[in-house]
Amino acid sequence: MQMKWIDWIIALLGVWEAADILGLFVPGFGEMAIYVWNHIGVGLIWIIDGVLASLTDDARSARRWSWWTVAGASWLSASA
Repeated sequence: MQMKWIDWIIALLGVWEAADILGLFVPGFGEMAIYVWNHIGVGLIWIIDGVLASLTDDARSARRWSWWTVAGASWLSASA
């Protein structure tokens, strides 16, 4: 219960990470590299994880969502 603010920070970091998708809508931006799609995917995972973990009252569910966040961070680190 006390750690819900961390889950909201994770969701905000997901928004920051997924903001690369805006490049699709900028004329003349060019093609996106594959690592940009990794950023977008992990960002979306972090948004979903952070929001769901912060909205749940069940500590077990919150821990499960936290592991998905760790998995997304690992994927992003490995693909860099």
